[in-house]
Amino acid sequence: MFYIHFLFTLKPYTITEETLAIEMSDAWIMFLGTSAGVPSKGRGLPSILMQYRGKYLLFDAGEGVQLSLFRYGIGASKIDAILITHLHGDHVFGLPGLIQTMGMESRIKPLLIISPPQLKEFLEMSFRTTGFSPGFNIELLEPSRIEINNYITVTPFATCHGEVLSYGYLVEGMATGGGKRFSLAYTGDTSPCDKYRESVKGAEVLIHDSTFSGDMGEEAIAFGHSTSIQAAALAKEIGAKVLFLFHISNRYSDDLYALEKEARRFFPMSYVARDGMKFYL
Repeated sequence: MFYIHFLFTLKPYTITEETLAIEMSDAWIMFLGTSAGVPSKGRGLPSILMQYRGKYLLFDAGEGVQLSLFRYGIGASKIDAILITHLHGDHVFGLPGLIQTMGMESRIKPLLIISPPQLKEFLEMSFRTTGFSPGFNIELLEPSRIEINNYITVTPFATCHGEVLSYGYLVEGMATGGGKRFSLAYTGDTSPCDKYRESVKGAEVLIHDSTFSGDMGEEAIAFGHSTSIQAAALAKEIGAKVLFLFHISNRYSDDLYALEKEARRFFPMSYVARDGMKFYL
């Protein structure tokens, strides 16, 4: 059973009663930033927080991510691992500031970061230029399958975002006593391609690039992105239970529901991700 809870939205909108509830769970995701490329008044740059059994994972770290964390009452130092999909600025410019805040909060526990390899150079240059040195260990790994505390499995998969080295992540939570508790796939920025289709098959929750509306398929492919209809078609193909349209261009800020509506023609359980939306797994 899935539940959606809105902590903050720019505008109220309609959602079916059977999917809306304020109920606690031991697993949830929260959308901290859902825009594409540049922020807007109501939406920040890409970042998603996941919590399961006391472990916090952050997917991407767009500019302003720590402000979003503070807004929703989550301390930066709670984060155990950060999963970076690729090194475009809207996905990583919030990372140096977030790490510095962790240091100023006297963080001790190590921080795991999984990312394409160029991130090491970016962080080292940022720290050197600003005269900052983290007071805790940062374990920086290239994308590979890992287990966190034996009950969270992270499996990266390659995606298709033009010439940029890019990955998505499949996260599976294991229930106490064995067996899969949930499965979630986040694509990051990508155009539809066979490279990752098998990797996300069977994921219950799909968070997919939906930068453009269905009538802009050529533009989506040209820029290494997807449309809401392409995301919905994939969700249906892989047998997902719910789809979140993510990384939305600001050209749709006045009518996000239009993207939701067209996606639902192909996959009824489609929702445009809004900043502050909290989804219980």
